[in-house]
Amino acid sequence: MVPKLTKSGHDANGHDPRLGAGARPARARRDEVQQDGRVAERRIERLIGVYEAKGGLFGELQYIAARVTGRGHCSLCDVTHRGLRPKADWEEFRRGLPVPLELVHLNERSEAVREATERATPCVLGQVGPELVILLGPDDLEACRGEVTAFADSLARATADHGMSLGEASSAGGAAPVVGADGLPEPDGGHQ
Repeated sequence: MVPKLTKSGHDANGHDPRLGAGARPARARRDEVQQDGRVAERRIERLIGVYEAKGGLFGELQYIAARVTGRGHCSLCDVTHRGLRPKADWEEFRRGLPVPLELVHLNERSEAVREATERATPCVLGQVGPELVILLGPDDLEACRGEVTAFADSLARATADHGMSLGEASSAGGAAPVVGADGLPEPDGGHQ
């Protein structure tokens, strides 16, 4: 029996079935609620994209064979690559991100990423502290139809929907802003 889902894709208990068993949806914790009742935005420290393919020569050959025969497909691969090479607009997008974006294959996942993404690949995770949150699941990536701009828009929407932020890209090639001893960004970016 298939559970009934709300318009937002959650079941009766508020769980998003796209999230793996180890992943938890982002929810406001008591310490994140400000005095005015607004939820403090949580900053994503890094993004992790998980391909629906194994890495290495044998894994790549398996994927190509599955793709050619119509038995395999990875919508994240469609966004990041054209043939065997990364797309130029993907590389440009990635360089402009204010946080690192790590791309891994199924056999390259850490234990934490494996638990968070079980039966939910391809996907893109956001890491906030020790928490891994699925920002884009298989259906979200499929909806991008291989377009980097659609991916960027979907990522921005998902980040906001989870009450998170990637911060502002600096002029230093997508590096995170320089933070002073008080925890606030340096007004001149830390340059002397």
